[in-house]
Amino acid sequence: MAQCWENSASEENEQDDSSQLWLSGQTTMMRAFSDLLQHAWLRSAPLMEHEVAFSVPPSSCVDDCSTLLGFILQGITQADDLLKLKVSELMLVWSYLIADWHAWEEMEDLSAFNCIKKAVSLNKKFAVKNFLVGKLPLPPAPPVPQKSILEGIGAFITEAFSQYPSAVWRASSCVHILLHNPSYLPEGEGVKQSLVISLCQAAFSRFREIKNQPVPLWNPLLLAIASCYLCFPDIVEKIIEGIEHEGFTSFLSALAIISTSRFDHSLSSEAEIKLVVMALAQSLDKLIGRQNEGSLLLHDCVASLMEAFLKFKELEEEEEDEDEESEDQASGDEETEDDDDEDSEDDEREETEQEFLERCAKTAAEMENGTIVEEGDAEDQELEIELGCLEDVDLENTVLLVIERYHQVLLRLQLPPELISSFLEALPECKLYFQQAI
Repeated sequence: MAQCWENSASEENEQDDSSQLWLSGQTTMMRAFSDLLQHAWLRSAPLMEHEVAFSVPPSSCVDDCSTLLGFILQGITQADDLLKLKVSELMLVWSYLIADWHAWEEMEDLSAFNCIKKAVSLNKKFAVKNFLVGKLPLPPAPPVPQKSILEGIGAFITEAFSQYPSAVWRASSCVHILLHNPSYLPEGEGVKQSLVISLCQAAFSRFREIKNQPVPLWNPLLLAIASCYLCFPDIVEKIIEGIEHEGFTSFLSALAIISTSRFDHSLSSEAEIKLVVMALAQSLDKLIGRQNEGSLLLHDCVASLMEAFLKFKELEEEEEDEDEESEDQASGDEETEDDDDEDSEDDEREETEQEFLERCAKTAAEMENGTIVEEGDAEDQELEIELGCLEDVDLENTVLLVIERYHQVLLRLQLPPELISSFLEALPECKLYFQQAI
């Protein structure tokens, strides 16, 4: 019912009287779903308000419960709704359920990931009670805060990194939302640090398993670690080094690789590239400070930073051009579109029998040698990452400051002249610092 009602929303309904009817039905269903979940989760456990950690119901029907709760969260438009529908209490129980979830299955878990995004979005609007910091239990219990909603979500995401590939992509997408969207007040900073530690450990441990096989799964794992690194650089470096000797070097090397066009599965979105450029810029302080000015790693990180920034600028320009052209093409003829579709179908080249057999033989050999790595569903690989507060960062200014601070070191790296030339065209303010290399 929830899914059908969401699917019934249309742009037409938002523009006429039928929208009021749809919203009225949504409100009625939100109340009904809240009553249903309260009956299942709260009324069956009288001590829930004070002893939620010990009264959580069995973690059955997580998929359906996440769908119902997500429907409620998505429809809330006023702070009063949080109290009327007992949103905080329901979210707290739900977070405990998914934190203890171990029956991982691709379709069963999808609604939980979707509900996480809705929960974070709702907290951003209304600061949901118990989201960042759990409440203190009543005496005579020890004055130790109960787990917060965010901690339960974090436990679920942490576990997801060790599961099937699509879960890794979804978990990585949630990492950026969790770390960069909530407003961590001073009392929530400790929760954020704990979250970064657990997420980084899980992501890097999974990366270690596949680091010798450059595959698409590198991207979500390295981007998740990069997000953690931007929050607490020193802590993340220490965590990675604790897991693997010179693990931080491995991380930066891989991050530099996925930032270049030479990587078969290179980054393609502005948000991904922006995140990587910021992480590489942050890492230069460490690399140069350790007297590694002539190291290959420093050379690769700087070159990748510059190449990634060029890609970022290209995507920006393409987006601006598309916006200008979209108005002219908005009134396109349907007949023309049909002709284009027919032409594109004709242009598609079918795989030959020989090519099919060669591809199957290659896959079989990889499976036999244990070198094949599952990649996950294509739709999960296309998930757009949300950078939250990082969206406001001026990437051009960030790069300019790095060049200004370290230009003397960078000149000694013997970067490719064509890369420097292209970079200076995109950021002419840096010409002053590269006069010797021009």
